[in-house]
Amino acid sequence: MANAFDITALTLLILLSLNGIRKGLSDELMKLISVLLAIYITLNFHQFGTSLLLKFWEIPEQYQALIGFTAVFLAMILFMQLITIIVKQLIKALSLGWLDRIGGLLFGGLKALVLLAVILWVTELLPPTWLGSWYQDSKAFPAISGFQQGMVTMLNLDEEVAVIQAKVAGFINTPPSLQDIVPGQLPVDFPDSIDSTRTP
Repeated sequence: MANAFDITALTLLILLSLNGIRKGLSDELMKLISVLLAIYITLNFHQFGTSLLLKFWEIPEQYQALIGFTAVFLAMILFMQLITIIVKQLIKALSLGWLDRIGGLLFGGLKALVLLAVILWVTELLPPTWLGSWYQDSKAFPAISGFQQGMVTMLNLDEEVAVIQAKVAGFINTPPSLQDIVPGQLPVDFPDSIDSTRTP
């Protein structure tokens, strides 16, 4: 029986495939390249993004990996969106007809698989006790998991993924204290008991 993950996977696949037919190959190809390139750049250069942010803000060590990863990924997505707009304007005069729509269908489906692989990768960062057994009951999980592993291997990102997973696991297992979040602040010691009968 299909679970919530299967329904989500099927919905994404249908919606993005139909959207690919509507927009055509050229648009879908550029968006797919954008997602793949953003993931690749983020996994390889998130430490550079973190060091750049640390020049302007003081970030607790436990948060640095997550914030650096997120900042670089979002920056790359925005940059590639700008490139996509420029490319679309350059090829607007070309009309590929039915071939453009079929190509858009295929690339829309492939983009759905990439997004599902990213969602699956993010869930794998969480402790197993948080996830339950949904993946054991899922019909789509084996196929998407295999696609995800193939994508990581093809891009030669096994080591980078393992490092990020280890950092996030350490963050979840040992969350920062208040002193880490607000450096320089000392905790206030309250008396164990207050004598309510004491008068001024």
